Amino acid sequence: MVFSDIKKGLNQFVERYDSQTYLGSYRETSRSSLLNDGLSTRANSLWKMAEYVVAQYDNNTSTSINDYISGWKTLASNANNQYLIIEETKSAWAMYDAKGNRLGGEEFIQEYFSRMKKIGTKKISLGEMSVHQYPLQQIFYGSPGTGKSHEVKKQTGELSENGDEEDLPNVFRTTFHPDTDYASFVGCYKPTMKPTSKEEKTLTGKDEEIVYEFVPQVFTDAYIYAYKNSDQATYLVIEEINRGNCAQIFGDLFQLLDRKDGKSEYKIKADKDLAQYLREKLGADFEGIQDGKLCLPANLHILATMNTSDQSLFPIDSAFKRRWEWKYVPINNHEDKGYQIEIGDAKYDWWGFLARINHVINDTTNSEDKKLGYFFAKAKDKTIDAEQFVGKVLFYLWNDVFKSYGFDDPIFSKGDNTKFEFSDFFINNGTPNTDTVNLFLRKLEETIKMEKTPMEIKPDSQDNGQGE
Repeated sequence: MVFSDIKKGLNQFVERYDSQTYLGSYRETSRSSLLNDGLSTRANSLWKMAEYVVAQYDNNTSTSINDYISGWKTLASNANNQYLIIEETKSAWAMYDAKGNRLGGEEFIQEYFSRMKKIGTKKISLGEMSVHQYPLQQIFYGSPGTGKSHEVKKQTGELSENGDEEDLPNVFRTTFHPDTDYASFVGCYKPTMKPTSKEEKTLTGKDEEIVYEFVPQVFTDAYIYAYKNSDQATYLVIEEINRGNCAQIFGDLFQLLDRKDGKSEYKIKADKDLAQYLREKLGADFEGIQDGKLCLPANLHILATMNTSDQSLFPIDSAFKRRWEWKYVPINNHEDKGYQIEIGDAKYDWWGFLARINHVINDTTNSEDKKLGYFFAKAKDKTIDAEQFVGKVLFYLWNDVFKSYGFDDPIFSKGDNTKFEFSDFFINNGTPNTDTVNLFLRKLEETIKMEKTPMEIKPDSQDNGQGE
């Protein structure tokens, strides 16, 4: 996306207005002009009237993007829901709201322009925008290590264009596990410590006392935030959703997942304790707790991840499944990462290994569920060492994949009528036996022929092992 695209997108919406409105719709500038030292000059200018500020990249590379945003926020705090469209790096644009929240990169901007064109206005609320840009309930599923959480972070805006991650106030996260229940998802009354009054301290000599109060959990926190920030997309992220008993965790909240125009089509009566807490936080007549009923707002997205290899933990019933959009995250070669396995003095291309072992897994299990994704192992400085390869990768293969199907494939044969045992990969002190690990890897490459995807990296080879 280039500057001309930004201008064209904005012009499509302001050209129908008169010249005075046109001038006040957006202001073009450079990034450096966003810094605080220019605020006194700009405060009384048309900047304050603008609904959008478009800041182009300039040669000032000594200032961080956060400083530009901070400078602009000082001005935007006096403006009416002003948005910033800024060139973060050369030809890479992003959009921010008046609170400094990064709304998204170029895909978001293009979708924003497209949505504005459809409804024939020069500005829309981001709450409405979020309803149409992404599904309200979506489960990202696939084999372990495919980058499902990474995809979620791209959608929530936690991942910037340059790959940096940041915590955002509009993203609420939790991870389901077998002990997760309704109370740990929504909230319940719990004993907490509260400072005592002066009179109580005089009588008891204690600085704190035990009181019982409603303690909200992640669902309630996200619910309140979404209602208080209706112009902003709010995300409730559930990692490993199928590791918990969804029927037990969601309870009657399940009914709220039916949406119409973004909001829950069927409201439900809130528990007495939850209703009282929401009235305190939102107000008795607020839509989120009106008549004591719950209703998911249109700007609240619920995103989840699911490893297909774990699907037997708590099967998700079909009624629950129907209320979600499902996005498959495939196993791909991420050539830009260039991961390698390092076993002693030998090195192997990680993708070359994955391509072969996944071929064997597919032939053995007739399923993709147990295959390994590119990010199954966390490389340090692009290297997966022997300790991690044996302790995580081979352990998974032996105990979670082939244990149930048998080790009949030729890759498990040592060549002397014996098979590799998992214990063979360790020496007596528990450290990896690099000779045996190398023997297994070379056996794998020898057995599964993939000429365009070499595996072992020879010292004199210029081929980095990437291929089909």
